Amino acid sequence: MLTEFDTGASRTNVDPQLVRELALPVAAHGVRIDSLSIGSLVFAVPSAKVVPKSGIDLALTPPVQLAVGSDILAQMVLTVDHARGSILLRDTRAR
Repeated sequence: MLTEFDTGASRTNVDPQLVRELALPVAAHGVRIDSLSIGSLVFAVPSAKVVPKSGIDLALTPPVQLAVGSDILAQMVLTVDHARGSILLRDTRAR
């Protein structure tokens, strides 16, 4: 599954095909994702918006099925280290 980090989206978006494949439960204004793992971090998404994502870039194989929005991104610091070819994640949630 191809995932994008969408800094312009206020909510996480999930493609309807992925909703069906994972049998995600209906929630207020979308679907619930109980466990979304990004690296070693795990998040709950109480209400992801169901939006067709497969048309974002038809050249991508597989197509984008999940766009992580600010509802989750606001809970972490994500640093892209181009020189080392790595992504660093830091959890900003209170423990």
